Amino acid sequence: MITGEVTPFREAVIELTISGPAGSIAVQCVVDTGFTESLILPPNVVTQLELPFVNNMPLVLAGGTEKSFPAHFVWVDWDGEHRRVLVYKADGDPLVGVGLLKGFHLGIDWLDGGYVTVSRITT
Repeated sequence: MITGEVTPFREAVIELTISGPAGSIAVQCVVDTGFTESLILPPNVVTQLELPFVNNMPLVLAGGTEKSFPAHFVWVDWDGEHRRVLVYKADGDPLVGVGLLKGFHLGIDWLDGGYVTVSRITT
């Protein structure tokens, strides 16, 4: 299970360990259920980890416009698994999208300091 908390800014945040050729770091990521891909990281994290560039890839933004972003591969420790995922480089907060949440239950207690839990769905 992955745990986190709700910030005073009403964001559900979890900490992930992200790895690349230059090592590993812990990153506080905002859970964004409107983001259909796996992960967005800011340029400084992509540079620090020396993540390998794949290509410029299009994403459809919230307003419906399409924009191209640099895409890289990264390793994420996700509920005990070491997953290789495609990450988009963009300014702003690191974001976890539903691409990583697929097959998991997301629980959020919407109050300052509330619990955030991400747990594997078992059938």
